[in-house]
Amino acid sequence: MNRTRNELLFLIGFLVLSTSVEAQVQDLVFVSVEPCVAFDTRPAQGGTGSLEAEELREFHIIGSTADFGAQGGKVGGCGVPGFSGDQPVARAVFINYVAIAAQGSGQIKAWAADKAEPVEGALVNYQALTPPMNNSNAVVTELRQNQQGDDIAVKAKSAGVHVRGVVLGYFTADHITEVIAGTGLTGGGSSGAVTLSIADGGVGHDQLADDSVWGSKIQAGAVQTEHIGLSQVTSAQIQDETIDRFDIGPGEIRAGHIHGWTVRSSPGVLIPGGTGENGSWSTAVQTASCPVGSRAISGGAYWSPSPEDHEELAIVSSCISNSVGACVSLSLNGAHTSFTARGGNDSGVDREFIAWVMCISN
Repeated sequence: MNRTRNELLFLIGFLVLSTSVEAQVQDLVFVSVEPCVAFDTRPAQGGTGSLEAEELREFHIIGSTADFGAQGGKVGGCGVPGFSGDQPVARAVFINYVAIAAQGSGQIKAWAADKAEPVEGALVNYQALTPPMNNSNAVVTELRQNQQGDDIAVKAKSAGVHVRGVVLGYFTADHITEVIAGTGLTGGGSSGAVTLSIADGGVGHDQLADDSVWGSKIQAGAVQTEHIGLSQVTSAQIQDETIDRFDIGPGEIRAGHIHGWTVRSSPGVLIPGGTGENGSWSTAVQTASCPVGSRAISGGAYWSPSPEDHEELAIVSSCISNSVGACVSLSLNGAHTSFTARGGNDSGVDREFIAWVMCISN
């Protein structure tokens, strides 16, 4: 196959292992690698010399930090993953053992370095021939599982020989068995190639992180009023001075769209109407205040009943009139939280004087 990483499911009971793997019946994934020399005992290849008869030597297989060059292997290793924390990732390796320059008749044995030597399990038979002949055999060898380093043990039985190990792939239990579509997604599956897609309506405000979507990312006209639920956009989501009156069409904002505004009134006070002649004014002051957490945006005052001769003066410091009737002067406090109204009555009719203020939440 042309792929360098082919994921195939193998049941370990069907594998021909170089050593007896203890009755484990579990799915493992085989991951192939480009053929890679993990060790070669020949000094010309970087090794330390042939294995003598009955000599046992341990070799690094997993990870990338071991000194693979010192054992005649590829510097940086062969792509077999090392431990994740204190847990092994690779469980076994598929490796081609080559017996080279045999000094007599013998066998190569190999097993996981943290296990005892198996009684049986010769992997490659070799003998001294003229002309010389190299023998090889590709088998699965379990890897050391208790720590990283010196992963397999290799032994020459009966006669000395050079040994070359070429890694062809490895087995791991860490694999995906099913892809489940989570919130807002559709698709998934438990076999074959699977696809995940965004479901219709699958992405709502709950799936978006704060400040993750900006206006520059939204295509013009992509968001219509029907896409926005009631009260989903508040003043906290709108940057100051980004909306002006030219952005709002006729009839687009109605009272039901405005959130957080209130109108407060003063209790009201009765002001005598006087004689209805100049100089007989009666006055009173009324203040209407906004609730905590809001500010005044408008205010005023009114008479009840309304005078026939009614003069309203906006934001003036006093209410003075030389004519018969009633007047109002208004002032906004410095914190913009209340309106104060001063009323004067010389209409000849006793009237109630009331101040009001319109407030909006901060």
